Amino acid sequence: MPSTSQADTAAHSRTFLGRPERSYLQAALAAVLALGAFAAIGLWEKHTGGTWDFADRAPTFDLYALGRSLLALALSVLVILPFIRGGASSRLAPRLGAAPLSLAWASLALSAVFIAIFVVSPQLFSELAREDRSVEWASALALFVASGLLLWSAARFWKARQRMGRLGAVLCASGAILFGLALFVVGMEEISWMQRIFDIQTPAILLEENQQKELNFHNLFTNAFELLYYGGSFIFLILLPFMREAVPLPRLLAPLAPLLPGRFTLAVSLPLASFNYDMWHLLPIKMIALMTLIILIRLASRVESRAEAAFFSASAVLLVLSQVLLLALGDGLVRMWDPTEYKELIIALGFAGYAGEVVRRSFASAATPLRRAMA
Repeated sequence: MPSTSQADTAAHSRTFLGRPERSYLQAALAAVLALGAFAAIGLWEKHTGGTWDFADRAPTFDLYALGRSLLALALSVLVILPFIRGGASSRLAPRLGAAPLSLAWASLALSAVFIAIFVVSPQLFSELAREDRSVEWASALALFVASGLLLWSAARFWKARQRMGRLGAVLCASGAILFGLALFVVGMEEISWMQRIFDIQTPAILLEENQQKELNFHNLFTNAFELLYYGGSFIFLILLPFMREAVPLPRLLAPLAPLLPGRFTLAVSLPLASFNYDMWHLLPIKMIALMTLIILIRLASRVESRAEAAFFSASAVLLVLSQVLLLALGDGLVRMWDPTEYKELIIALGFAGYAGEVVRRSFASAATPLRRAMA
């Protein structure tokens, strides 16, 4: 006779396995609705105030800001709802071993230390986040490590083509190479392509358009690039792993399963949702924080492991506490955008954790059939 957990898992599979595309499609439609709302708000503010919605500014707490927050909450629920309304009684089996869970706690502790530094000394908080200082170089280093691990895993996937099948090996190897190169470029952008190390002069065309007069391209449209980077990182590092656990992947994506992030990536990346101040008024940024909180509450209530439940509960508390502290004390920031530098470090650590997951799967693919390496 199957155990309660096995029965719940079977019921969960019967609910979703036949048509998982429906949940993903519903979430995608909700995301499109959110983008439409963001565009409409931007156009309205441009028309009435002369500035675009995504311009940096200090948070406000009037009725208009409250209305935006309520809209962000409603849209966040719409995106997450397809993945939480079914299988409510099912429990999620433990996925994190002792070592991965320890690394997740380390990421959480690191973010707590950053918030403590901000509260005690905004000057030190800003100093650490300056160009060519520890936070920026740690971000770049984590991205370079992630890039190297992904390129290594690409070679492993290709060597495993007899077990994985040629199509699966080609897709996974190609995807790992593209991800690895993309993260290398992001890392080089982070340190302005080593401009200050080699004393390279910024080209005249960049001096005219680059907001920080540096040898990089993301500062040509800083706010837009930041919004895409933060939003895309949240979707990939946090939202997608949660969706995969709630609803099986559409079969079309099955060959790419070894490249998709899992619970460890989600756990290491969680603090990225909380370092917000100058962009807090933006609908997508509020949605990232709110959706992460919903995900944490859901995971804390469903995981079988008490250790993991404690971790996700602590993450939810820290998310709320750190965001409240930044909003309440943010007028003491030396630079309004300093918290985003710490957000970028957490994102980089999340990608390093993701690359570690992919390397592990690349070794598993070489030793086991693909369907077992997908776990």
